[in-house]
Amino acid sequence: MCVEELVVHPVDHFFNFLEATKPQKHTIPSRSVPQAVPSRRSDKRSYRCAPRWPIPTTTNLPEMFLRTSVVLGALVALASATFEVPSLLMTEETLQALYPLNEAAVAQGKCANSVQFSACQANFYEDLGFTVPLSFRNSSRITKAVQDLLKKTDFQNVINVCSWRQKFYSCMGAIYPTCVNRYSLLGEHDATWSNVMPFIQLWEHLDFLCNAGFDIIQPLWVCNARVEAANQTQIDQCRQTFQNTVNSANWSHICDKNLVPQYAQCVQKIASAGCGPALGWFACEDVRVGYARDCPAIRCDVV
Repeated sequence: MCVEELVVHPVDHFFNFLEATKPQKHTIPSRSVPQAVPSRRSDKRSYRCAPRWPIPTTTNLPEMFLRTSVVLGALVALASATFEVPSLLMTEETLQALYPLNEAAVAQGKCANSVQFSACQANFYEDLGFTVPLSFRNSSRITKAVQDLLKKTDFQNVINVCSWRQKFYSCMGAIYPTCVNRYSLLGEHDATWSNVMPFIQLWEHLDFLCNAGFDIIQPLWVCNARVEAANQTQIDQCRQTFQNTVNSANWSHICDKNLVPQYAQCVQKIASAGCGPALGWFACEDVRVGYARDCPAIRCDVV
């Protein structure tokens, strides 16, 4: 059965964070620290290099919400590479060469419930503010809407995006792996690599941003914003060097050490130098997840 490897989990770090920070019946002392709720993920997917340092905690609940939102709002600004959707950089011909597919693979990948899938998509797009019918075929427009929201410093925008993502996952339930899947989507009318792959990669980035990356980046928003402001030229150069190298080589070699790995390490060095290994790992991992499905050997180490 040709299906994507991601198994959806209905409860994630963002959900746990909200549960942990819900107002309680009893007054919480101003200096108390909320205890993290253990993750209830039951899927077998794990990020390649979970950090090995204690996660810093805040001492004030309102401050925690503010830090969480502002830093996530700044994540896309950390680099033009952050929240990178690589397929948006490629032509249709390049995508077909990079992600070869045959009719048998398409035939084996069928969405378990296309009506439910359409309804869940419609709810998500409505949450994003769209008033016209959209589908995965409008992936570039949808991705831009998410990116624009995450660029804003108002914390409510970020909390909303992660909440809408959670609603979509909950709506999809068990059919997610068969529907948010390159094989099933490519069997749909008017589907192309150019609108299918960005749609798939959008959800991969949201999975990281609202899950594993959420706990890491939460306490680092002030430092993150400072690094981004001071190093934007260098960050842009990391991406430009990557794109220039890819253009002169071939997208089919993006997993080579001088392409995606070098690109991720370039951004990681800038973030690590400014804020330490936690932010460095996050910056590297955010680049990696966009290519992880086809470059599974790439790792982001804590350095």
